Amino acid sequence: MNNCLYCEKEITSKKYANNIKYCCTRHRVLHYAQQGKFTKAQRKFRNKKHDKPFREARQCVLCDRWYRAVCYHAWQAHGVDERSYKEIAGLDHKKGLIPKRLKKIKSKHVFKNKTILNLKNGKKTQYKKGDPRAGKYKRSPQTLKRLRNNYKKKRRT
Repeated sequence: MNNCLYCEKEITSKKYANNIKYCCTRHRVLHYAQQGKFTKAQRKFRNKKHDKPFREARQCVLCDRWYRAVCYHAWQAHGVDERSYKEIAGLDHKKGLIPKRLKKIKSKHVFKNKTILNLKNGKKTQYKKGDPRAGKYKRSPQTLKRLRNNYKKKRRT
């Protein structure tokens, strides 16, 4: 019998007894992580994957790579929050940047995890109609263009 390379306990499994090096897959992954195995190959694959556009992808303004959830990437990789990223990119702060398919998946999780209750807790801090604090932010070029078009449409009618 062999001993596990991670926890050094005796491996009791008789299946493939001579070839087993770990008592479970978790220990194999942990051992590889400690040794730094596969990290270069994984990084190379990940970098190659995000170099060209794919279905439902958006290009990151900061690094010119392609991601489905570009704001999440900006937070993880660049330390930039969603509002700041949209300011840098010149995008409307109200416009969502994740694809519809991913949005559906996330909305299901909100009800499963009961994080929908956070909306009730935040109701105290939401803006009310006529609040002088509301709308005090720098508008993006995309927002300004949309507002101008809406204003022109209203003046015509």
